[in-house]
Amino acid sequence: SPKVETIKEELKAVEERKDVPALSAEGLEASRGKLAELDKADRDRVARETALNELQSFVFDLQDKIYQEEYEAASTEEEREKIRTECSAVSDWLDEEAGIDTELKEFNSRMKTLKEISSALFARVREHKERPEALEALAKSLENSREFLDKSKNLTGDDGFFKEKELEALEKKIADIEKWQEEKVAEQGEHPLSEMPKLTVSMIGQKVSDIDGEVKFLVQKAKMVKAERERAKRLKEAEDKKAAEEAEKAAKKAAKKEKKAAKEKAEEGSEEKPESDKPQEDSSDEKPDGADAAGEESENGPQEDSPVDAAADDATPETPSEDESNDSSVPPPESEASDEKDEESSSNADHTEL
Repeated sequence: SPKVETIKEELKAVEERKDVPALSAEGLEASRGKLAELDKADRDRVARETALNELQSFVFDLQDKIYQEEYEAASTEEEREKIRTECSAVSDWLDEEAGIDTELKEFNSRMKTLKEISSALFARVREHKERPEALEALAKSLENSREFLDKSKNLTGDDGFFKEKELEALEKKIADIEKWQEEKVAEQGEHPLSEMPKLTVSMIGQKVSDIDGEVKFLVQKAKMVKAERERAKRLKEAEDKKAAEEAEKAAKKAAKKEKKAAKEKAEEGSEEKPESDKPQEDSSDEKPDGADAAGEESENGPQEDSPVDAAADDATPETPSEDESNDSSVPPPESEASDEKDEESSSNADHTEL
């Protein structure tokens, strides 16, 4: 079979660039500078166009407003004439001189001039327009504060939430603000609208903040006092509940102990009872009749003999005398002996039955 040999040869690679040649360090830096200049030119153009549009709009708007009633009332004829003159000059400059190559500072300079001569007029108009709404807000705040004060007068003392001095301070503040409002409104009514007002919206807002802050302080204090009292009440209820539970446990323990002692006492009594309550033989039958009678006599004193005792006494044979005892060897007649036995047996029977 043929033998396979592997032959290796070195290959040579040649690289050749056919597109734009790579920039050198100097060329790259010059390109970056050119791009930055183009970006700046675009930004400047946009800024000039924006300033031009804003200036044109402001001039047109200002020329229109100085003929409106509220602006005429808030300005003098001299002030309006000055504004008209400046607006005409700026409008002519925009039409004749301003263009795409005009510098940005030219637009900004003319805009600044127009705002300076018209800012006071705009401020007065804004004050006159917003003052009624601010006064209404102040009146509403005073009304709410007065209502809060009337309700809080019943919440003083140890059980209340407020001190009398705090409510007196609030009442004084309300009265001072009401007086201030009345004086300022009257003063503003006599003041010309073309001059800066004596009663500004910011002054009214400050009074609203003062009275609302005082009321909020008292409300917050009442909430804190109420929360503290509720916490103390819950704590007391928990302590009372715990004390009641402990008392109940102690009572149960004492009752259990007492029950146990009674049970032990009952058991001891039951052990002694069989010995003490053991049925004893009735010795009344064994005792002689004389003992019973003697016991009864000793307890009840001397008593008359009952018929049964009398019968027993009759049936008891008398002790024979010495002479009779000598004759005892002689047996009695049968009839007499039998009679004596019958009487003795009947006497014994009666006594037993008794």
